Amino acid sequence: MHQFISELKDESFRLRLEKKLWGKRIVTPTKNLYLAYYNFFLYSQQVETNRYTRAIINSKDQQLLSNRSRFKLWTPVTLREMWNFIAICIHMGLDKKPTLHDYWTHHPVLHSSFEPKVMVRERFLSILAFLHINDNDSFVPHSQPDYDPIQKIRPFVDYLNAKFKEVYQPQQEVCIDEAMIPFKGRSRFKVYMKDKTTKWGFELYELCESSSGYVWSVEMYCADKRISNKPVEVTMRLLQPLLHAVCRQLLLLSRPVESNAGT
Repeated sequence: MHQFISELKDESFRLRLEKKLWGKRIVTPTKNLYLAYYNFFLYSQQVETNRYTRAIINSKDQQLLSNRSRFKLWTPVTLREMWNFIAICIHMGLDKKPTLHDYWTHHPVLHSSFEPKVMVRERFLSILAFLHINDNDSFVPHSQPDYDPIQKIRPFVDYLNAKFKEVYQPQQEVCIDEAMIPFKGRSRFKVYMKDKTTKWGFELYELCESSSGYVWSVEMYCADKRISNKPVEVTMRLLQPLLHAVCRQLLLLSRPVESNAGT
């Protein structure tokens, strides 16, 4: 290790080291890899959505439900339907219309050919109504010390962060900034930021690669008094996994030097 540390003083060695440490693609993305990532996540959504829907339907008095009730017409969602549901949501972001129903309208001005071919309207609305990500049985009450304000979407956030780190290690120049997810509904950790283009929504803290904008780590503001949102604290929480990853790489690079020095 002493030999490795002394070599850090050599500028050419440092440059070679930086190429090994920074901007490193850990996993080469392929079509099959992307499909595996999405399949795993969508499968968990499928399982939790069906579990949640069964619990809701079982809690209803079936005699009080009409024959056209969404509860009575429900059938377990399949993985293929989850793919179609996500595809429609992405397309809706590209082709904005006044209401959800307008994507299935026959009006010549608003008509869209994509959504009706992929899924009927009532099925889409049913999946949207029952969509679930986390198991309700694992929820921790607000009064408990382990309470998580975003526990309903925690698996989604953790999964994204894990995959961001799994496939790529950013270059040396990184930045930390705020981002906004537009939202004007009811939520206790919805924020208002007058200087942002999107003024109402959910606030995110992101660690990104400066050159490409690649998001390596993300944290969601959730109005939790137990978690400090001071700039220094947020920076250290986001940087800590990256520092650990670099330290692991340094240890791996130092091992051959140690073995050579021993011989």
